[in-house]
Amino acid sequence: MIEFLFLDLDDTILDFHKAERLAIAKTFREFGLEPTDAVLNRYHEINKLHWQRLERGEITRDHILESRFPLFFKELGVEGDGLAAETISDCDYTVKIPMSHGVDSLNVAAASAVAFWEFGNKCRM
Repeated sequence: MIEFLFLDLDDTILDFHKAERLAIAKTFREFGLEPTDAVLNRYHEINKLHWQRLERGEITRDHILESRFPLFFKELGVEGDGLAAETISDCDYTVKIPMSHGVDSLNVAAASAVAFWEFGNKCRM
């Protein structure tokens, strides 16, 4: 009688790499972004590095879940949700920069440059 059965699922029975590529590609297409091989490969590298760090005890699983996508999106220039509504409402001036594909984010340097230019124009009026 068999008492225990051990199945090694990781990349033997289940192809996690293929599933990862398909999921990321589908998500990108949903947002109108092209999932190039370079983009898919970069996500895979970031994800793999995070799991390796977990195996070495350097980070927690929660850290992986919280940091791999923000790092990936930051590299792509689509950083996420941006400032909280409360932070924006506390500002004296706000500037919204229209972006393609429904994304409202620029990197901090570019956004700051535009904000300071716009603020300077308002002060001269």
